[in-house]
Amino acid sequence: MRAQRRLISIAAMALALSAWLACGAQAAAGPAWKLVLNPLPGNFAPGASAEFLLVATNVGAKATSADPLSLKLDLPAGLSASKVEAATSDRSAAAPPKCKIEAPQQVICTTSEAVNPSRLLRVNVTVNVTASEGSLVAEGNIEGGGAASQAVSAAAPVSAAPVPFGFLPGFSVPVTGEDGAVTTAAGSHPYQLTASLNFPTERLGNELTGAGHPRDIVVDLPRGLLANPAAPRVLCTEAELTSQDAPGCPEASQVGVVYLTTALVGVGTTGVETNNLYAMVPPPGAPAELGFDAVTLCVFGHVIAGIRSDEDYGAYGY
Repeated sequence: MRAQRRLISIAAMALALSAWLACGAQAAAGPAWKLVLNPLPGNFAPGASAEFLLVATNVGAKATSADPLSLKLDLPAGLSASKVEAATSDRSAAAPPKCKIEAPQQVICTTSEAVNPSRLLRVNVTVNVTASEGSLVAEGNIEGGGAASQAVSAAAPVSAAPVPFGFLPGFSVPVTGEDGAVTTAAGSHPYQLTASLNFPTERLGNELTGAGHPRDIVVDLPRGLLANPAAPRVLCTEAELTSQDAPGCPEASQVGVVYLTTALVGVGTTGVETNNLYAMVPPPGAPAELGFDAVTLCVFGHVIAGIRSDEDYGAYGY
C-alpha cells in the first residue's frame, strides 16, 4: 500500500549521486557532515510563530562514531524558541537525539547514536517572532561523531509581504570523496556528487506551501565534470518506476538518494523524506536519465541529462 499522506510542499531538494561517479582510487573512508538550515516560511510575520529546520546529513562513506555529537541552533534577538523536536532517518538508531531549550535564543540536541552514510538528523525549532522588522539571522552547527564540525546560517526577513519566488541562498553542487572532502584533482573519480536546491515557502492558512511551485529546474555542470552513464549495469524502466510495487525498480539500478523537505497533512511537522534515486532507461536523444517517486505518493520526478552542444559541450540536467 502506498502511504496515504498528502504532499503539501517541497521546500528543499538534494540529489546525491554515487554509483555513477565511484570508481578508481579513493580517499580513506570517513564520516562527514553536510548541514542545511531553512526558515519556514521564507518571511516571518511580526507577532506570529515560525520555524527553523536544521538538517545534518552524513555525506561520507563511513558511519559516524559512537562519540557524543551535538546539534546547536543560536537565534538572534527578536526570536525566541518555544518548541523543539528531533528525529533521525537511521533505522539502526535506538532513539532520536535528545533536545532542550537552553535559553530563549539557544537550542541544543545531543546523541551518541551512530549515523550511517546517507542518513540524516533533523531538528525542528518553533520560534515566536517578537521583532517588527529587519532580517533575522540564525546560526546552526554540529560537532562530534568523529567528523569535522560544520556551521551554517540562514536569514529570515521579518515581513508580512508575500514571499518572492526563487531560490534560497545556499545552492551548491559539491563533488566529494569517501572522506567527504571536496575533490578537485583532474582525472579523479569522486565518490559522490550532491546538488542542493532550496526554495522559499509561504503560509496558506495554517499550512506551509511552496512559494511559486517550481516545476522545471535546470542544473548546469561545469565543463569537464561528467557522469558515466554506462556505470549502472541495470536500468529501471518507466513501467517499473510507476508500478504499484514500492519500489518497483530493480535494487541494482539505484545510484543515489533524494532528500525532500516536505509538509504533510496530519503529521503537523515539516520533515525530510528519503527517496531512492534510480538510473532509468533514457528517452531517445538523451544519454542518461534518473527517476524517483517523491515520498512514494506517485509523484514521479525525472532528471534527464544532456550536453550543451551550442556552448562548451558541458553536461546539464533538467
